[in-house]
Amino acid sequence: MSMSSENQSKRKYTIVEPLLLALMMVVGIMLGYKMNSAPNSHSLIDKIDNAGTLGRVEEIIRFIENKYVDSIDSEQMMSGVVEGILQDLDPHSIYIPPSELEDVDRQMSGKYYGIGIETLTMQDTVTISRILEGSPAALVGFKQGDKILTVNDSAVAGIDYELDKLSSLVSNATGMIRFKILERASGLPKTIKVQPAEIPVNSAEHYFKLDDDIGYIELSRFTSKSYTEFMTALEAVVNNKSLENLVIDLRNNPGGYLPEANKILSQLFPEKDRVMLYTEGRNSERREYKTNGKNFFRVNNIAVLIDEGSASGSEILAGAIQDWDRGVIIGKRSYGKGLVQEQYPLKNGGAIRLTIAKYYTPSGRLIQRPFNDRNAYYDSIDDRSENGELAEAIDSSQIFKTKKYNRTVYGGGGIKPDIIVTPTSFGFSDDYQDLYQAVRAFLFKEYLEGRLDYSKEDLLNKKVDNFKFLEAFKEESNFSQELIDTNFTQLNRDIVLLIARYNHGSTFEKQVNAQFDLMIQAAIDCFSKTDIFAELQPR
Repeated sequence: MSMSSENQSKRKYTIVEPLLLALMMVVGIMLGYKMNSAPNSHSLIDKIDNAGTLGRVEEIIRFIENKYVDSIDSEQMMSGVVEGILQDLDPHSIYIPPSELEDVDRQMSGKYYGIGIETLTMQDTVTISRILEGSPAALVGFKQGDKILTVNDSAVAGIDYELDKLSSLVSNATGMIRFKILERASGLPKTIKVQPAEIPVNSAEHYFKLDDDIGYIELSRFTSKSYTEFMTALEAVVNNKSLENLVIDLRNNPGGYLPEANKILSQLFPEKDRVMLYTEGRNSERREYKTNGKNFFRVNNIAVLIDEGSASGSEILAGAIQDWDRGVIIGKRSYGKGLVQEQYPLKNGGAIRLTIAKYYTPSGRLIQRPFNDRNAYYDSIDDRSENGELAEAIDSSQIFKTKKYNRTVYGGGGIKPDIIVTPTSFGFSDDYQDLYQAVRAFLFKEYLEGRLDYSKEDLLNKKVDNFKFLEAFKEESNFSQELIDTNFTQLNRDIVLLIARYNHGSTFEKQVNAQFDLMIQAAIDCFSKTDIFAELQPR
């Protein structure tokens, strides 16, 4: 069996997915919880009431309200008390205020609140680059190339305007939003009113064939619909209900619903009652999650791609496949989150996500990273991204063995891949990001004016005149030749990917990028081996 999409996610500024990547990382790593068994009552707060603890806290706050020299916000003070208590627990037990609970729950349901447009900045003006089919924006008549001037009378323009401000204006709006736009077709200003709505987010949106016998599915998160969406994607890449090789891309997947990850694993293991993971806690009995033996499609070889952004449900899936020697894990070491949360509603409309158990892979591994030093815990991922795999070592004392081939695996620090692939750090500098955004806007203008028409075949075979576009771009920009030369390799790659996106969509862009993606190429190489596990055995 057998450069990363990380860069593309860094560059995607959207209203289609407002703050989605950042929010889903925060939400995902704190989840991995059993929502199906979470109580719907205020049982937690009732227990605290009975113990008298809450009464003491309220007594102190009431005393402060009556005697303190200045006025206070008692609700904010109570929230601070709760947050202070939880800080003494683990990093994933958190308080969710009422103002944030709806957004968090909506994300986990596989939906977001917005109007369904993607934007970029062209000549200091926010321009619509993509409109989601069937979205509120499509229904009211937004068009590609329209320029947004104001949102509810707030100006949306300027060289320093931050696009996430536009996302906030939309996601935080209540009721109808009034856009003033400059129509590309007529060149005239126009006012459009649009009602934001909940828009589905497909967690398995991107899938395609890498070859006749190699399928690829990217899972971006584990929502309440991920199993159904994964099966739809799998059905599209199999041949007569079977597939020789499957790449499952879990990079930057922050996790989510634990049961959905287990249902996907049941499709990948033909055996019935095989343990995929188990959970256990001081006040929570051991619970095993097993396969059901009901496979709709036969998949022979599997490669799973992970990186430091793969957490929770991603690590459950990768860990089970690794522990049973069901497939090969490729990429960079995963996040290291092995705690299970349940959500408890509070009387103020907020909620507590409380860690109630730890989850273990089939070999008995707890992959949770140590969190005694909170600053080090939170900084670890950035350190690994900047400094490579050795920035935080696996705990070599936590040794476990895989179930089939008795290979050595480790606990206490995420999932260590069977094959480590660290992509070249193209495109991460601020200077390159500025250059990329300028090239992106230039190519979109070329696309709107009909000068960017390439077939899928031409793009897959790299029949693109990059030199022509670079020369035209240099004439219109003030970027130095030195900066362009320094980033020439990445720039040429990104030009092809942007042309693929504008002509044929983001899924095809990923298909073109697979030719450059070192982890995907490593997976393809693994599939060509007669016995990859024999090669992985230590000598």
